[in-house]
Amino acid sequence: MLMEGPGFFHENVSFTLHTSKQNRADQPLSLMLDAVSSMLLGASSPFQIRTTTQSVVLETKACDLVAWMHTNQFDKLVFLAEVAQVKKQSLDIMFTEDLAMAARCSDSFSVVNRIENGLVMNVAHYSPIVLQQRAQVVGLAVNYGLAFGLEETTTHDGLQLFDKLMCRSTSLPGFGVSLWPQCLCSCLLLAASQCGQQVPVYEQIQMLTGFDADSLSSMEASVIEWLDHDLLSISVLRVIHIYLERLGLYLHEFKALNSISDEVSPLLLKAACKPHMLSVRPSALAAAVLIVLRRRQGQVPHWPMSLQLMTGYTNVENGDMSACIALVQSLLDESPQSES
Repeated sequence: MLMEGPGFFHENVSFTLHTSKQNRADQPLSLMLDAVSSMLLGASSPFQIRTTTQSVVLETKACDLVAWMHTNQFDKLVFLAEVAQVKKQSLDIMFTEDLAMAARCSDSFSVVNRIENGLVMNVAHYSPIVLQQRAQVVGLAVNYGLAFGLEETTTHDGLQLFDKLMCRSTSLPGFGVSLWPQCLCSCLLLAASQCGQQVPVYEQIQMLTGFDADSLSSMEASVIEWLDHDLLSISVLRVIHIYLERLGLYLHEFKALNSISDEVSPLLLKAACKPHMLSVRPSALAAAVLIVLRRRQGQVPHWPMSLQLMTGYTNVENGDMSACIALVQSLLDESPQSES
């Protein structure tokens, strides 16, 4: 088809989709329509979609179809059909591997829940002066993380540790608002230490930040004291990694499908710049981000059953989760002008 181009087709191309008589779990036509529409829209396909009483009909011009078949969006959509080595695995092996991975991810998510339950983010106690500079705080955290060679997840953990501290800032003895850049630097270094990640020595950090070794050491000790030695943090990015692992995207065969990872970071930075996002549980915000991006890319279901069972977030179309999803969607829809 690709070699012959439009000559392979008639002027217009039409596909008719209907449920099979052999399907033991017959799905309603509306569900088929939603799934197909979402996938094709996410892949930027040229198809016009309509329904009859018993089928879904896809229609387009041959020239538009051939042009689409040469795009990356089309390649990603048909990728699974080409992963022969996955199809050749026995079901027993795939089930065994999935059960083992589900257990690992459930254990990780239990840790997430434990940290979240002890994470008190009362924005009312956040220093208003620092909160007004939220975009600068996030930007400086990213710059520090890059300068120190930190993993992206560690940078986000350090930022959350900083926010955890700032939610106590109005009652901290000896804390001055002007100290927040040095405090942020210390939080990132402490987060790296918690993760066992190597960081530059104090002399190098002084060259990168202008903070001398004695003041940094003193600030780190103060942060530990202010937080009552509770340095646990779990960033939204780290939770998203758990979700993606549960979906099997850690496997080499599925790396090409993991296009969501490319969009996660900029979206999370947008969310981090919004003060009202500070009080949202990381696991809930991570779920909302994943749902919005999967919906945008046409991946169905938007919130798979495996993640519903692991997280307990089942009724995502209503209540607090629905509101969280709407907030994330609004961030994704923001124009560059509104961001500035």
